[in-house]
Amino acid sequence: CAGLTDRDPEKETYPSKKDEDNSKNPMLSYIEEINQNQMTRLYISPYKTFEYDMAMHNPVLFASVLKSIWPTDQGSVTKYLDSIISKNGEYTNDEELAEDAKFIYKHIDDDMVGKAVFAHALLNNLTEEDIIVPKYIKDAVLWACGGY
Repeated sequence: CAGLTDRDPEKETYPSKKDEDNSKNPMLSYIEEINQNQMTRLYISPYKTFEYDMAMHNPVLFASVLKSIWPTDQGSVTKYLDSIISKNGEYTNDEELAEDAKFIYKHIDDDMVGKAVFAHALLNNLTEEDIIVPKYIKDAVLWACGGY
């Protein structure tokens, strides 16, 4: 059994790649014990939550999908999403990427959209070539399937 869990830092914490661990998830204290068992492994998101981590790996895809379901094509949200899309995934520093992922995450979780609506839209607009799957998710699937 491979488990996936979020880091769950403070609610208003949006880590970049270089930030130190600030997890509040109590399950992380059990990781060594869980991973000693031959039948279980626990894999942890590197940053915050599943949605935030996916936005860190896929900012253009997530911004494009979010823009396609945002209730208006005018205004500051759409303009910011356009700026993320125009970067084409090229960032000069990790903090800029973290800011974009934060914006995406907050608007996915917004009452105007919601995680379920976003997930459905993402699924309907997704091809295998489009998405970068974070290493912790790949590792969990490979381990559970006997690939490791």
